[in-house]
This record gives sequence, C-alpha cells and structure tokens, in this order.
Amino acid sequence: MRRILSTTIWNSSRAFASPVILIGFLVLVSWILDIEFIKRPIPGLVAMNPATAICFILSGLALWLLTSNSARNHSEQYKYGLMLTGLVLIIATVKIVGVLLEVDSHVDTLLFYERLENDLVGNISNRMAPNTALAFLLASIALFILNYTTRGNHVPAQFIAMSIGMVGILSILGYLYQVKVFYGFLKHLPMAINTAVSFLLLSLGILFAKPHKGLMAEFTSDYSGAKTARILIPAAICIPALLGFLRLYSAWKMSISIELGSALLILSIIIVFLVLIWLSTRMLNREDALRKEAEEETQKVNQQLEAFSYSVAHDMRAPLRAVNGYAQMLKEDYENILDDEGKRIIGMITTSSVQMGRLIDDLLAFSRLGRKEIQKTEVDLNKLVVNVLSQVQKSTPHQAKVVVKKLHSVYGDYTLLHQVVYNLVANAVKYSSKRETPQINISTKTKDKSLIFKIKDNGAGFDMKYADKLFGVFQRLHMPHEFEGTGVGLAIVHRIITRHNGEIWAKGQVDQGATFYFSLPLNHNQYERT
Repeated sequence: MRRILSTTIWNSSRAFASPVILIGFLVLVSWILDIEFIKRPIPGLVAMNPATAICFILSGLALWLLTSNSARNHSEQYKYGLMLTGLVLIIATVKIVGVLLEVDSHVDTLLFYERLENDLVGNISNRMAPNTALAFLLASIALFILNYTTRGNHVPAQFIAMSIGMVGILSILGYLYQVKVFYGFLKHLPMAINTAVSFLLLSLGILFAKPHKGLMAEFTSDYSGAKTARILIPAAICIPALLGFLRLYSAWKMSISIELGSALLILSIIIVFLVLIWLSTRMLNREDALRKEAEEETQKVNQQLEAFSYSVAHDMRAPLRAVNGYAQMLKEDYENILDDEGKRIIGMITTSSVQMGRLIDDLLAFSRLGRKEIQKTEVDLNKLVVNVLSQVQKSTPHQAKVVVKKLHSVYGDYTLLHQVVYNLVANAVKYSSKRETPQINISTKTKDKSLIFKIKDNGAGFDMKYADKLFGVFQRLHMPHEFEGTGVGLAIVHRIITRHNGEIWAKGQVDQGATFYFSLPLNHNQYERT
C-alpha cells in the first residue's frame, strides 16, 4: 500500500511540473501575441515578467528530468536537469545582486523591453520582483540537492520547498484578501498571481519528488497518523483561507462589523475542525478495532497451533520409545542370528528414532516459547557466555579456539538468552569441526540504542542466496550426512530474539565461515514484542 501511494505521489511530482512549464510557456506566448488575460489574469494588476516565465519553464523541465525513471546520478537526463537548474540560479542571483547593490542588471528586461516599459498599469512595474528572484534562488538550490539525504534520513530540499510554498501561499492570500503588501516584497514590485500559483505548484513538485524519505515518509506510510495527516493538512491550509475570505467578503458586501465577523470566523473554524477531528477519531477507532480484532484472532490461532503441535509432539513420544525399545531388543536378543544387513537396518532404526526424539524435543521447546512469559533482568553476557562454553564443551567436546572479547550487559530473559547463545555457539562448533584449526570469535558492540551480539566461525559457511531460509522451522542448508541437526535450533533463536523486540541476521560464504548477529534494545522499557 505504501509503495503504491509513494509511486502515486512521485508521479504527482512530474504532474506538478507540467502546469508550471505550461504556465511559463503560455505567458511567453501572451507577451509575443499580446494576450492580456494570460500574462495579467487580474486586470489592473501586475503581469508575469517574461524572465520569470522562462525561469518557470527551466525549473519545471529540470524537475521533470531530475525525477524521471531513467534519471540517475551522472546520467544524461540528470546532467541536463542540473544544467537547466544552473540557468535559473544564474538569473535569480544576478537579479538579487542587482537589487542589493541598487544596480539595474536588466536580466528581466532582455526580452520585450519596449513592451515592458509601455505595458504599465497604474505605474505598477512588470519587472521581476525581489521575492520572486529569491524564490527562484531557493528553488534552484532545492533542485540541485533534490537527491541528497542526510544521515538522519532528512531531505533538505523538502524544507526549502516548504519555504517556496509559503511564499506562493502568502501571495495568493494577498490577492484573495486584496492585501497588496502581501504579494509584494516592495509595494512597487508586487508578485503576479500566476507567478504565485506557479511557485506553489513548483514547491509541491519538489516536495513530492522523494515521497519515501524525509518529511514525506511520515505522510506516505500506512500508519494511522499518516492517514490522519493526509486528511487534516489540506484541510488546515484550505479551510481557514476560505473562511477568512468569506469573512472579508461578508464585510465588503454586507457591512458586517469587525467584531461580529471575527466571532463568526472563529466559530466557523471551531465547528469545521471539530467535525474533522470527529471524522479522524472515528476512522482511527475503526482501524484500532479492526487491528485489535485481527490481533486477537491471530493470537487465538497461534495458541491453537501451539497446543496442537505440543499435543502431537507429546503423543508421538510413546510409539517412538516403543520403536526404539523393540529395535534394541532385536539387536540384543538376536544379534547372533542377524546378518550384517539386518544389523545395519536395526542400527538405522535406532539412529532414526534418536534423531526423531531430538526433533520432537526441539518442536516441544519451540511450541513452549509462545507461552513462556519473558522475565526481564540485567544479563551479564560475559558470565552467560562462559557458562555456555562450559556446557557446549561437556556436551560436544571440541578443539575450536574460542576468542571472547569483553561483552556488554543487556536486559532480557536470562534463560531464553542462554538458549540463544547456546544454540549459536553449538552451531559454530558443529560447522567448524571439520577445519584443521577451527576458530570462533564472540563480541558485542552498541549502535543506535541497540546492542549487537556477533559470533563468527571459520566453518562450512553457507550460500547467501539461501539466507532467508536459515531461521525457518525444519530448514537446513546442509545434508544430514554432512552435519547432524533437526533444523529447529535457529528457528528457536529467531523466535526468542523477536520476542525480545530484537532482530537476527547472518552473513556467510561457502567454505569461508559464517557470522551470526542479533540485536537487542539497550532500553529495557522496549520489551516485549508478542
């Protein structure tokens, strides 16, 4: 859902660029053909300057090229987009420098100079306004850094786009409310209405260019807050502006007093936003109810599956013990009668029954994890690892060299974390056992409020294209005759770490060893996930 929404908004970025290009082109044509209502939509007020129209065409084309599917760093389209952006930056900079130094740069009179001088209404200049030049300067900077993202996943171009949008909205409100000082940085250099609309469209195009990053990531997600924001933000912009206009219109046409008009305006805003809040609350309550119902249903199904697996595994023990017992009786009582093939078959029965018993034990352990409540305590991983290494050495004698660096402490369930580390160490010992000099390294580090546990071996390793199967139940990447196992141990590890609100992953290479990682939150208040 989020991907579809992000794609839609990303396409909207180019959709906003198109009318910006079109407006600029039509204004240029209107200056050539002297079409008054296009270059000056509101009679008696300022017209869009031809240089402004060119800058909009260049900016719109640059945005189109920089957000195209084939636009990548160092691609031809990307370079052309930057070149067009550079032209806008030059024009805006020359204009601003001229204003600051009180020198006429003539950058906005290179085209249609005589018409600009003669096409004056009430001594209102048609030159590019300083606030227009400043907005173009900001737009060019935003386009230059459109693909730049900070380490905190912020997109600076989006903040600049918001500033440009505010300039456009302020000027549009000035025209809507007939406040001339609003749409002009200087009273004698106002911003045209079509210029203000174009800046608003351009800012939206830049803002929506990266829908999955920065500010926009908060509004394009599937979370309830994002859905609410997509309703409230447009309403927060449009409704007060419309109500403010109605208040002024009533004063212009109906002579309503300032006091009464202000009271009606505030009352209208209160009513409208109460309705919006009620609608948003209703939507959130419905989603929460559906989510709670789904969670309860999922929990009920999981409990049934766990109970079923526990029952099946438990009931299989009795016949399995009988098979193993009778096989042992055959071997002991009829050893002199059986030939080598018969002895081999009985050995296979015994071995398979033992393997099946281990599998049942692992399955029972896996099913019990869902019912066990996590007991949070501070766990000293140094002591825990020492204890695990001692137990592994007793159960599986090995010659591996184990290097343990000083480890951190972490909050969690000691018993469950002990099982995690035991399984990982036992796996490292098992898969490195065929090396002449097996070695295992254990360490921890902290990163972004999480503790990362790392265990590395120089054993058989695995192919990374099968990494997604590592933590599935009964999933094995090696044949039973290569390394024994049931395929449940890593699934248990994954489930324990997940319940601790952590993550687990692995990296490896065939015959080059494997490295397993798991992360746990350093803040004990972040437990637990069910």
